[in-house]
Amino acid sequence: MCIGSCVLTRVQGMLAHMQEHFATTNAGLGDVGGAGRAVGGILRGLRQPPGQVWSLRHAAATYAAHGWAVVPGGYTAGGAPASTRQPGRASLHPVPEHWQHAATTDIMQVARWWARQPWIILLPTGPDLQVVEMPAGLGQRTADRLGGAAGPIAVEAGQRWLMFCRPQPDLTQTAPVSTSEEESRAGLLLHTSGSWVPVPPIGRTRDRLSWLRPPWTVGWRLPDTADIVTAARSCDSYRCPGVELSAVAGR
Repeated sequence: MCIGSCVLTRVQGMLAHMQEHFATTNAGLGDVGGAGRAVGGILRGLRQPPGQVWSLRHAAATYAAHGWAVVPGGYTAGGAPASTRQPGRASLHPVPEHWQHAATTDIMQVARWWARQPWIILLPTGPDLQVVEMPAGLGQRTADRLGGAAGPIAVEAGQRWLMFCRPQPDLTQTAPVSTSEEESRAGLLLHTSGSWVPVPPIGRTRDRLSWLRPPWTVGWRLPDTADIVTAARSCDSYRCPGVELSAVAGR
């Protein structure tokens, strides 16, 4: 009998069709919409985890379906390894040892990761997707300056704003992340290759991390990194003259 293999074949076929669809469309969504329903349809064919795990798995799978590679993260009581630490996130770290290679857009792998444990959803950053992180006050002023040009924005603990963006071809970062002393003191960080950020669940606004401007409300559009950083630098409360954009990188 081929019951198990036939079901798996059908699920994989649906998955391939859905990922191809989301890889070739940039239509705006007022909510998660078709993406959420398509992902939910695939995941319902699998074993159902507890409620919180289901919510996280659905969110991680939705991000993966739109080409955002994800990896599970967890908290360590004694603090995360030094190589994975970030300011304000000392105990949070990727679960896979080789997380940069493990990050995936494969929804079946995502389903396996979030089958039992409510792992935090982590998004590795790099040449295709970057995140500019800044204090809330600077984030608000930067978003106001950008207006409709701003992309997805998440807020962490009401204190840190994460602005999702993409690098211009001539500004792609390949070196490990770092930050200038001036910008580090000001709290402006650019997450590039070798870094990661947590991403919120979908539809939960009272968590420590939540979407202020969800990606599906802007059609998953990512503004240029240079535009975000330039807007932040132009705010009156933040000036670092003489610091080149290529020096702004950090975890």
